[in-house]
Amino acid sequence: MNSMFYDLVDSTERSIIIHKMKSSKSPAADNIGPKLIKEVAEILIDPLVHIFNLSLATGVVPDKLQITKIIPVF
Repeated sequence: MNSMFYDLVDSTERSIIIHKMKSSKSPAADNIGPKLIKEVAEILIDPLVHIFNLSLATGVVPDKLQITKIIPVF
């Protein structure tokens, strides 16, 4: 049997990660860019932490978080 061990994400850790994001990066598939996420981070942190921890505990990733947008640069 394979096992995976993890530590739950906390609000402080998530806040640090959000503030380290580069504002100039492109938005994800949901068209929400890092700049907007940084502006509303204090409102988003608790729901994001809950979703991440629930995903880790159940092993289920929401469908919308499995989508990515790839733009080739020539």
